[in-house]
Amino acid sequence: MKSDLVVILQDVAVLSAALLAGGQIFVLFVVLRTARHMSTLDSFHLHQKMLSTDYPDSYIQPSGIVMFVLGDVLLGIENRTAANVVLTVIPMVCIASIIVLTRLVNRPINRELGTWTDADVDRYPAERRRWDRIHALRALCGTTALVSYIILANH
Repeated sequence: MKSDLVVILQDVAVLSAALLAGGQIFVLFVVLRTARHMSTLDSFHLHQKMLSTDYPDSYIQPSGIVMFVLGDVLLGIENRTAANVVLTVIPMVCIASIIVLTRLVNRPINRELGTWTDADVDRYPAERRRWDRIHALRALCGTTALVSYIILANH
C-alpha cells in the first residue's frame, strides 16, 4: 500500500506534468496552427511577441523543474518495483530531453528572432519550420511524461 506522502507527491507530479504538457499542446495545436494561417509577417510578429519573450516558460519551466525534482524524491521514497522505477524515470528523461531541445534549438531561435526586423522576414519560414518540428518533439516528451506519471499514480 502506498504511503500518503507518496500519493500526494505522485498527484503533484501529475498536476505539474499536466501544466507542462497542456502548455506545450496549446502552443502546438493552437498557436502554431494559427500562425500558419497568418501572413508570414504577422506570424513573425506573433512569434516575436509571444515566443521570443519566454512568456510560456513562466509556468512551463517551473512545472518541469517540479516534475524532475518530484521524480528524484519519489525514486528515493516509493516502493522500488520495476514498474515504479520505470514510470518515474520516464518523465525525468522526458524533462531532460525537453531541456536539451529547448536550450539547443528553440530558445536560440527565439533569441535570434527577437533581434530581427521586418527586413529579415524572408528568412523566417525556414526558422519557424525548424522551431515547429523541435517543439513537436518537446510536446511529445511532455505528453509522454504526463502519461507516465498518470499511470504511476494509478497503479
